[in-house]
Amino acid sequence: MITLTNGDQVRLAAWEHASVPVTTVRGYAAEYKENPETTYQRAVERGHNTAWTTFTGHMLYGNAEEGRRALAERRAKYDKAVVVEDGEQVEIEGEIFTVKVLPRNEKAPYNSDPIHFVKYIVVPPATEEVK
Repeated sequence: MITLTNGDQVRLAAWEHASVPVTTVRGYAAEYKENPETTYQRAVERGHNTAWTTFTGHMLYGNAEEGRRALAERRAKYDKAVVVEDGEQVEIEGEIFTVKVLPRNEKAPYNSDPIHFVKYIVVPPATEEVK
């Protein structure tokens, strides 16, 4: 099983030169100097996602040197990105999620949240009632 953390880059095998970062509630909270566990618990209580991806798109640059630098950065992230598949289970910060690729994102990231992480919930088996 693939293990991911806040800030890791992921992509689908079909994506060419594009990857997206994984963001977690705890990682986001730490970045903004908030208590990660308090923020995590609040997100869970409110039914929010605790892990997600964000695609910010690509831009055009008026300065050729700036454009080459940005392209090199994007390619470096792409080269390091972990390849995930729709339906695959991954571990993020000790929790198991199922990868869900939103429609129209199969060949390239199309919208701002192309890959969702759906929390995998283990339901205990039913037990017989003791008489």
